[in-house]
Amino acid sequence: MNKPSNNLQDHFENGYSSFSRAVQGKKGFWFTVANPLKKNTTPAREWQRGYDTAYFDNLKGVKGNGLA
Repeated sequence: MNKPSNNLQDHFENGYSSFSRAVQGKKGFWFTVANPLKKNTTPAREWQRGYDTAYFDNLKGVKGNGLA
């Protein structure tokens, strides 16, 4: 039986990797992955922190290339 991870580092890494992932909906449209965890909990905040970190890392790369 797979038990959900309570390791905060895992939640951070899942949020970080979710930034560059998309899911295809029923009608063929693509959506970014939303936070799957219960709101206002520590794991959800860690997931969001990982997602935000990936966003800002990506933003630094874009600005570094002179595109922004």
